[in-house]
Amino acid sequence: MRQALTILLPLLLPAVLYILIKSQKLGSFKLATRDAPWVWLSAGGVAFAAVVLVTWAWTSGAPSTARYEPSTFKDGKVIPGKLITPDAPEK
Repeated sequence: MRQALTILLPLLLPAVLYILIKSQKLGSFKLATRDAPWVWLSAGGVAFAAVVLVTWAWTSGAPSTARYEPSTFKDGKVIPGKLITPDAPEK
């Protein structure tokens, strides 16, 4: 769900906003969609989605110094993998 919102929302947001504003001015949803500059709206959506994805990649996740500890099988149970940061205490 989060992935769909992260990609679909920025892609569709320029077109949705344009159509909502234009249909309010024209008073007709059909006229707003028929005369919409779809190429520019699509390009704007792709550009906005790229900005969102790049920003998300730069601001989220573990630091580059983190060490990955893979999942293990212990006492009949799977212990999931995790990222260990250098300043975090080891268990």
